[in-house]
Formats: sequence, structure tokens, C-alpha cells
Amino acid sequence: MRLRLISFPRNGPPLCLREEGDVNKHAWEFALLHEARTALRAGDLTVEGSQRYAAWDSDLYQSEVWATRRDAWYSEQGLPRDGESFVSDYLDRLHHQTQRVAKRIARHKNPDACVEGEKLKLTALEKVELPPEALAARADLVSLFPLTGLPEVLMEVSRWTPFTQELTHLTSRRQPSAEKEAATLPALFAVLVAEATNLGLATMANSSGIPLHELEAVYDWYFREETLRAAIHHLITYHGTLPLTSLFGDGKTSSSDGIRFGMAASDLGARHNPRYFGRRRGLTLYNHVNNRGEQYWVDIVNCTMREATYVLDGLLYQDAPEIKEHYTDTAGCTVM
Repeated sequence: MRLRLISFPRNGPPLCLREEGDVNKHAWEFALLHEARTALRAGDLTVEGSQRYAAWDSDLYQSEVWATRRDAWYSEQGLPRDGESFVSDYLDRLHHQTQRVAKRIARHKNPDACVEGEKLKLTALEKVELPPEALAARADLVSLFPLTGLPEVLMEVSRWTPFTQELTHLTSRRQPSAEKEAATLPALFAVLVAEATNLGLATMANSSGIPLHELEAVYDWYFREETLRAAIHHLITYHGTLPLTSLFGDGKTSSSDGIRFGMAASDLGARHNPRYFGRRRGLTLYNHVNNRGEQYWVDIVNCTMREATYVLDGLLYQDAPEIKEHYTDTAGCTVM
């Protein structure tokens, strides 16, 4: 291992490895420790039996193991061992499928999808105009709901089902008293609205009259990933008990897709993606929704990675709706 000359301490004189022809023991130990630490972090130095500092390929099949497992794996997957034959087979299947689609387009004379000049031409769909009866019904439905702010809606829902009881204090060991819970509720709802609308705690403090230090204390002690997911689980479970909910579906079928947002401010999770954001950075909001309209999973993910990486997170790490069938687009699927 090649050792560099390092200054210990950083603001003091350097420790030389040799002094008057003899090796400086303390300087040698410091330099060895520093270089070993750097090599461990870089992966150049590994520790046998360690999980954190193991070689990157320690979890992969070794050559001799893979040689005995290879034939069985290919037969289980129904794949040829030759990669070129696999690609050739898929190209043939794509060619035959393209020929079938081309014959159907020519036979049906579809004006909305036709081939002109060796290019596929698709006609844009016409805008569907709502009949006057539907517009009148929408206006009557809107008139049934009073003009209510978001905090009032949250308080009304909390009276139906106390989802705020899932937002527990980080160090609490017992159920809080009724007086303590009533005193904390206004700040809880204020922080919920501030987070949901991206107002920020300072702006919420100015508009609500609740001191900023109280909002910050509630945010630090009550708002964690596990408490928020528990509150969402509580709401979804209650929503499934409503009589109208079952008319939309059984909640066992869902779909997921991502929505990309450009970031105006600096964010650790944002990445450059010129296709969607130009020179700016952005991120992807990946949503899971079931056939009852319940958005049971939302995750902020890397916009440069394939969405299929995050599909199973929403299906495995929640237990509110029991999902039996899930749909994604081509970005969310993968061929195993």
C-alpha cells in the first residue's frame, strides 16, 4: 500500500514518516490508519466475513457454482443459452407482429390510424362535449357542498375517524390525556396543511397565529414516516367501510404511474433529465391508486431510473388495501 504524507493535526506541522533515518512509529500508524480507512470506503480493501466491507461480487454466483447452476436456470426460464439466438427470436416475433398490424390497418381502412408515406399517421381524438344535463347536474352537486377551507375539512374528517391519534409523540409511552391531545390538535392540523400545500411552517405561523416554535416542535416530534403511513392506513381503512366506496370496486385492483416535476430550488433527490426538464433538475412522484380511488402509496423517486424499480414498494410495504391485480405502463413493467 502506498502511503502519502499527511498533516496531523490538520493545522499543525506534518508528521514525517522518517526522522533522522528512523521510521516515526506514530506517523506510520496514522498514515496506515488513514490509507486503510480510505481504501475501505473506496472498496479497494475488503474484510473477510464483513457485510459492509465485503467485495462487491461476494453475493454473486462464483464461477464454479454458476457452471453447475447455469443449465438448470436456462431451462427453468425457457431461454436459450446463446444470446444471439434470443435476440434473433425476439426480432422475428416483432417482425411477424408488425406484419399482422400492418395487414389489419390496410384491411379495415381506419381513418384514425393509417400508413402514409411509410409513416403511421394517428388522428387526434375529438374533444367530448358534455351535454347540458351533465353540466346542470355538476352545478347542483357543487352547490350541495359549502365553501370550506382545507383545515375545516381535516377537522371534520378527524371527527368521523380520529386519524390524528396515529401521529404519536416520538418519546410517548402512554396515551396522552384529553387535555394534551386537544391542545396539540390545532398545531397538528396547521402542520398538515403547511406540508400538503408546501407553504412552509413560517408562512403557516404568520397566517394561523400559532407561534413558529410550536409548529416546529410538533413537526419534529410527531411527523415521521411511520406515523404518516399509519395515519394514511387509518384513513384508507375507514374509507373502505363507507357504503358508497364498494360501488366503485373491491379495492383489490390498482395501477401506478409517475408524474415528473421540475425543481426550482436545490434538492438532494433531484436529478438532471434534459428530456423533461431541459437544463433544470427534477424528480418523479410515483403514485399507486386502486379502483376505489384510494391513493394508498406515494413515493418521491429518482427521475433518471426506470419506474419498475419502485412498483413493488407500494405493493409490499403497505397493508391497507389487499391488492390482487396491478397495472403499469411500459415504464413500470419488466420482463423477467
